[in-house]
Amino acid sequence: MYIRCFIPLAQDARGYEFKGRAPAGRALVEGRGTSGKFTCRVQDLKPLVKYRVFIIFARGASSGGFGNMDMGLLDVDERGRGELRRDLDGDNWTNVVAVAVVADEVDGYISPLCGFRDSPVPWRQGFIVRPPKENKSVVEMPTAPPELEPVPEPEPEPVPEPEPVPEPEPPTSETKVETGEHYGGILDEIYKSSAPWEPENVELAALGLKWVRSKYSKFLDELKLSFTMSDPFMQNSWTDYGHFIIGLGEGKYVVGVPGEFTAANEAVASALGLVFHGKKEIPQHGDEGYWIVSAVGNKIECIRIDYTKLN
Repeated sequence: MYIRCFIPLAQDARGYEFKGRAPAGRALVEGRGTSGKFTCRVQDLKPLVKYRVFIIFARGASSGGFGNMDMGLLDVDERGRGELRRDLDGDNWTNVVAVAVVADEVDGYISPLCGFRDSPVPWRQGFIVRPPKENKSVVEMPTAPPELEPVPEPEPEPVPEPEPVPEPEPPTSETKVETGEHYGGILDEIYKSSAPWEPENVELAALGLKWVRSKYSKFLDELKLSFTMSDPFMQNSWTDYGHFIIGLGEGKYVVGVPGEFTAANEAVASALGLVFHGKKEIPQHGDEGYWIVSAVGNKIECIRIDYTKLN
């Protein structure tokens, strides 16, 4: 059976913010049988700290509790960003329930970031970090922690502020193809700079809108929706998929961002005013689809256009 699950990482312990911004991240575990791949990306995490990343897995019924797999060191650059990629073997990773980013500090091991595959679990019970044994990826969990020698935290060196990389501008009016469709203001810009898209979801298709797919994230902020592109949930979606969809009609529109249905994602998305719609009427864990903005419960309601704001 093929397994593919996204696990959003949220701030756990405080004190590891970067320039006042709370850290966030995303982990991907995927594979089949005894072979898999692991990817972890973080942002706004305090540099110059030794971090390790762990997969937390549920043990069998006979053993009970949780075990962990040490994925290795996570290098965080001067911008507070880091990425870790590892191959997986064995079968413990298929029972993943959480991912934790752990900092090795003077006073013990602290978790600045963690996330859960479904609902939260008490993964810290008996969690002691030790160097992985040779040819083993599962970390032993003794009953008493080893004594740690104090390690002075290095003084951070000032680093220059990185220059922002500008997003490519949408095609100018001179290069756009005249379509004959007019929705007003920014909606015309989105429509003329995007590619056609056909919904597979029954509810979306039934709206009778003209659907397009845009690769320009700046439009989402300009539409002044219930979220901004600075939200970690939106940044993770854009990193993984790089587009959004919009359905346009006379005096109305609907916006959706791609993603995977999990209990953790649903909790974050609902706080942003987003509801999942996929190919199935009742989504299952791991289904991919779109988080729709203007949804009330399971019913999609179009956003009515205020032309005084969009022109």
